Amino acid sequence: MTFIGIDIGTGSVRSYIRSQNREPTTRVLPIASNYLDSNPRVITQSSAEILQQLIETIPSEVAHEKRNGIAIGATCSMVVREVKNINNTNYLCPFPVDFDFESTFYENSRQDIILWMDNRASKQADDLNKSLPTEILATMGGRVIPEMGIAKLKWLSDWVSFHKIEKKLVVFEMYDWFSYALSNQTSQGVLLNENLSRIESNYAMDGSIKGWSSSFLRNELKVADNIEVGGTASNGINLNFPPIGQLIGKVSASFKPIEDFEIGHGCIDCYSGWISSLTDPNSLISNDGNNNAELSMIAGTSTCFLLASEKRNTIQGIWGPFNQLLYQESFKSLYEFGQPATGKLFEELSQKYTNLTKKHDFFEYVELEIQKQEESKGRSFIQLLKDHFYYGDKYGNRSPFNEFDMREITMNGDSALKKDPLTELVIQYYLTIEFLVLQMKQIIDIIEDKGGIKIECIKISGSQSKNKRMTKMIKLVNPEKEIITIGSEKDNIPTGVFGARGASIIAELATEIETQEPGSVDYKELFTTTISNNNSLLKNKNRVVKLEHKNPLDEKVLDIKYWFLQKLSQLQLDYRQRLKLEDI
Repeated sequence: MTFIGIDIGTGSVRSYIRSQNREPTTRVLPIASNYLDSNPRVITQSSAEILQQLIETIPSEVAHEKRNGIAIGATCSMVVREVKNINNTNYLCPFPVDFDFESTFYENSRQDIILWMDNRASKQADDLNKSLPTEILATMGGRVIPEMGIAKLKWLSDWVSFHKIEKKLVVFEMYDWFSYALSNQTSQGVLLNENLSRIESNYAMDGSIKGWSSSFLRNELKVADNIEVGGTASNGINLNFPPIGQLIGKVSASFKPIEDFEIGHGCIDCYSGWISSLTDPNSLISNDGNNNAELSMIAGTSTCFLLASEKRNTIQGIWGPFNQLLYQESFKSLYEFGQPATGKLFEELSQKYTNLTKKHDFFEYVELEIQKQEESKGRSFIQLLKDHFYYGDKYGNRSPFNEFDMREITMNGDSALKKDPLTELVIQYYLTIEFLVLQMKQIIDIIEDKGGIKIECIKISGSQSKNKRMTKMIKLVNPEKEIITIGSEKDNIPTGVFGARGASIIAELATEIETQEPGSVDYKELFTTTISNNNSLLKNKNRVVKLEHKNPLDEKVLDIKYWFLQKLSQLQLDYRQRLKLEDI
């Protein structure tokens, strides 16, 4: 048995390979993002470059067993391809998207991916907020934001119509495109499979592009007639939207090391990371009698939160409920929400102060300095920085407001700390943690108060799960909830490849489905068994976050700051909406 999981992140592609009687192997290779000089909101990538790196992460001597599978998780980015007829055969070729309405269109560019962080579609998001039915907007937290695929698709349609482009275009979710390419690649290019999956469900998850019916795309979104939403066709279970792990094809002969590997239907990367950390899959089964919920926090460059619940009501500011990810009739609905920049904020801090940190591990270096300051002053950093405040929606707000015009606000107060570059660094570092934790609490409180969902436990995975200052502060402001970090570096599961590991579990699920007789597939049983077999040992390696001691003054300071964050965020939201209302 060989199962390969691929995770395509913002800055790298990662593989996680499991073969029978062998230790898992991982590989990480960088991928580039391209920022348009004339408009930094335009951020693109090249699918050709990513595919090359993807294949490079898989060793040429990968083991072929009786059962072999591969699955892909990727960012919620949109791949744009043009249908070209070459020697009487239709191929899907890169269609460049590294431009805006004002800049030059470079036909030879290979930048065919609109990255999830790309915010060129702000106008289209506003237009959709005015035109879409309320019940559709409610599943997206009440508002469309530029980050969503639905806004990017509308932007592309508007651009094509404005420039009278008549070329036939096909757009894909990124994970779906690479699954499709693996099964349809030839020596001449990627074949256009005339049986491209035509999804006819009522709505898409997370405001993405895969899931809308053709009538919705044409009549509600007004998508140009020469643009289609592509996808991978499914075999086995006959569903409008195949669940994760559904068998969707085999790898073509163009990729010799993994030729004929079964391809499992993948997902957006936050969900593959979630699969990797899911230790109790039976808790997802509908009508299990437990109305309380467990929150999964997948914290990396950005942070995604996933919540399974028996509830079916929409919640303002929260995406969902959705039931397409898993086999719909057996599992609870999912809610999804997040913070668009978490690890990214720390990365930018490290770059800003690179002269100080370049010879050290960034987090260890900053934490050591904080400890020195706390020891010398005899007070916690919470108390030392009580007069400082940072509201960090530097890249807009995803939850709980779905307002990408929100921006960061800094209040520099007096403190007992001296002013020098190193102290400035540790202050910004601490305030970033404080903001992320307090905003997370704000989101949780909205879910519990407005959604009626009681969250008992928070499980944290991803690179930020190693940040003990952050995890302890999460516990401090959520004292009644159990806080658990998933796995550790000692488990041979580096946090950076958690998503790839989850994708390898999805690949295994696909091979399990392939062994079943047609019409007799018990998806619920196969899903829960496959997850349990892979993740049961993680239960013994999770770390329960505990506070050695609690300082009442620390709690008071954070309570006041949380009160202020709620007031300040609502005030900024009102300000942003007032500007739009007055069309300023």
